Order: sequence, then structure tokens, then C-alpha cells
Amino acid sequence: MDNMTAAFCGGTALWDKDLLLNNTFPEFTECFRFSILTSLPCGWLWLVTPVHVHYVMRHRLRMRVPSSLLNITKTIVCLLLAMLSVAEGVLAARNTQTARAPPALYVSFVVRSVTFTLAAVLTKVSRCALIASPCVLFIFWFLTLVTSIVPVYHSVMTERDELPDFVVLCAMFSLVVLQFFLSCWAEAVGSSTLDTTKGIVKECHGKKKVANPEVLASFPSKITFFWMNSLIYLGFKRALEPSDMWDLPPKYQSRNAIVKFQELFEKSCKIIFHERYIFSYMKTASDLEINQNEDKLQNGNKMDAKSMMMTKLPVHEGSLRTSPSEKKTVPVFICLVKSFYFELFCSNLIRLFGDCLQFAFPALLG
Repeated sequence: MDNMTAAFCGGTALWDKDLLLNNTFPEFTECFRFSILTSLPCGWLWLVTPVHVHYVMRHRLRMRVPSSLLNITKTIVCLLLAMLSVAEGVLAARNTQTARAPPALYVSFVVRSVTFTLAAVLTKVSRCALIASPCVLFIFWFLTLVTSIVPVYHSVMTERDELPDFVVLCAMFSLVVLQFFLSCWAEAVGSSTLDTTKGIVKECHGKKKVANPEVLASFPSKITFFWMNSLIYLGFKRALEPSDMWDLPPKYQSRNAIVKFQELFEKSCKIIFHERYIFSYMKTASDLEINQNEDKLQNGNKMDAKSMMMTKLPVHEGSLRTSPSEKKTVPVFICLVKSFYFELFCSNLIRLFGDCLQFAFPALLG
């Protein structure tokens, strides 16, 4: 394992405790800056991308959503960061002191450039689902900002970087700071669905309700509940009335949440009613042929009981699986699980994590 790490880092150490603690200033090794600090934000984004794309595909609109100025700016900044990452890698490989640059150097800048391109794609894709402020991208830019402080700090303290390298590094850090602040702002939904200037939601039946600020709130505003300040301040000034309450967000309204469940429920009903109809139809046909055979036997036809019993009745293949006394009900629970399995999985996973913490705290304190 040590040989693999040394080969990956170009013969240098990945971690040096003396360099960090017993130095004139805290300093990480070059391999640590290229590998670990780069893998933290990039690994987070690649890890949660499948979950985010799945959420977007479930909630995306069936119509074309126009891009906003904030969305276009975020995309351009992401692409600029990807190009600067390539330029930084080329300059670092050219100025390396060894005859051959370590593999960690090439891997670091390639991964960063590809990850910034992925962030640009996710920024455009999130717009299709009208996600005002994606939490995935906010956490990514926060981690990128924190990990970008270390290279800038190292470059300022050592003063070993040449002017082009330092300029590219400062430009990248400035763009990362800009992108982080841009991710703190929520994108506008659009005047076709929400009139933000008047603060009303346009309903189909003509009524107007107060829009819920959570729809347009950014991720920092949601985790701090800053979007509720207007209602809290209004309740501080006077008693709240029913007309002061906001409308539910679209994802919590029953007319939007029941669509998937209604499709699965109607499909299950059709299957069960079809089986009952087939059984009733084949039972009627079988009874009719038995009555005809009995009439022939009573009328003097030469047909004994054995031949009548040997007569093949047209029984459907699936009709024997349903008995007349059996009452099959629609599997409502299965329809609910199929409709909201993602939300149920996330809520139960968080609940499991909380229960584990309750058991872990006494063990850690004891």
C-alpha cells in the first residue's frame, strides 16, 4: 500500500505530521493538496448525482422552461472553472521540479475539470424541474470554497509559485467565491406560473391565494427557516388570520401528489375487475353447456353419463385461479409504496440514523 501511495504521489509522502505541526506555518504536502482536498468536493458531487438526477426526472416539467439570468451566469462560471482547471494543470505540469510529474497531479486537474463540467450540466438540468436552489450544488460549492483556501494560503506563504500560476489560482478562487454566493440565491420560477411582484398564485378557477415563500426560497434560507420571518413578524404585530396563511407548495398539494398513486390504483382495479369478469363469463358458458348436455340426455340421445363427464368444457386458463367465494381487494398499500417509495426510503433512513444516534450518545458519553 505504501509503494502504491508513493508511486501515485511521485515519491513524496501523502501525509507529514511534522510539516503540519512543527513548521513555521501549517502546511499540507503537495500530494495531499492534489488528492485529498480535490476528492472531497468532487467525490460528494459524483456520489449524489444519481439521486439528484432521479429526483429531477421525477419532477421535471413537460414543457420547455426558459433559462434565467442567474442560471446562465452559474453555467458560464462552471465552464470557466473547468477551463481554468485545465490551464492550471498544464502550468503545474510544466513547472514541476521532477523529471516526471506525479500521477496525482494529472488526476487532480482532470477530475476537477470534469466535475466542474458536471456541475454546469446539473445546473441546467435542475432548471427543468424548477428547483430554485439545489442543495446538492450548494454543498458542493461550499466544500470547494473551503478546500480552495488551502492552495491559496500555501501559495501566499511560500511565494514559490510563478506569476502565471498565481494569477490562474487567484482567478479560480475568485470564481469559486462568486459561484458560492450565486448558489445562495434562488432562481426565479417565472411569471407564467408565479407572479412574484404581486405575491399571488394564479389558480385555474380564478381564485388568488398568497404564495408560499418556501417555493422561491434558497437552500440556506430553507435550512435556517429565514423564509418564515415575514409570517413571524406579522404574528408579532397582530393576531394571525386565516387569510394570512400561505398556500401549500405545489409538491404538497393533493392534486399533484395523487397523480402517480391514481394511475397505479386504476391499473390495479382494471386487473382485478378483468379477472372477475373472465371468471363470471367462463362460469356462465360452462353452466350453459352442461345444461345442453342434460337436455340431450333427457331427450333420448345416446349419451351416457361417462361420455358427458368426458366432455371438455371451455374453461379459461386463468379462471381457475379465482374462486367465486374469494373476495380480492385492491392492494392500496402496494400502490402507496410504489408511488412514494423514494420519500418513504429517505424519511425512514433519516429516522434510522436518528435512532442510532440515540443509542450511540450514551455509549460515547459513558
